Amino acid sequence: MSTLSPNHSYSGSLPYKQVINAHQQALAYARQRLQPQFPNITDEQWESLFVQYQPTLWVESDTPGAMVEEQALERFANWIHLSLDTDLGEDAVPLYSHDAYYLARNDVWYTQQAKRLLASDPKLTRPESVEGMRALIYRLAAGNSIAERIYSTYENLVAKK
Repeated sequence: MSTLSPNHSYSGSLPYKQVINAHQQALAYARQRLQPQFPNITDEQWESLFVQYQPTLWVESDTPGAMVEEQALERFANWIHLSLDTDLGEDAVPLYSHDAYYLARNDVWYTQQAKRLLASDPKLTRPESVEGMRALIYRLAAGNSIAERIYSTYENLVAKK
């Protein structure tokens, strides 16, 4: 399998018809996966959004199959949401990445730790509570490279709007 991306060079040559077929197959794949999230997007809008975003495509070298790679599909879904300022609603099919799970897990852990501290010492006056708060603050102050990367990506997308 190889990738076709406007941002990466491709070392082989592909006939135009194969590139067009790959584009159409990848668009169909992306639309099938994302249709539940964006049910009101027309055929023309899908084509336009796909061409504007230009996601990285995975192309099978032995077969004519093509699709959008998973991380690119997640970024494309988020980009569509921001570009169209859509309300995903309750029936949306979430496309969460491993990064989203990691960040959610950390946030839940921090919340649980804070609740435990408050439950055991509501005024937070005991020495062990102070140590627990200090540990939480140090962990938060250390930052998180995944959170910073995602924040930076979205800040750049919002700034371009």
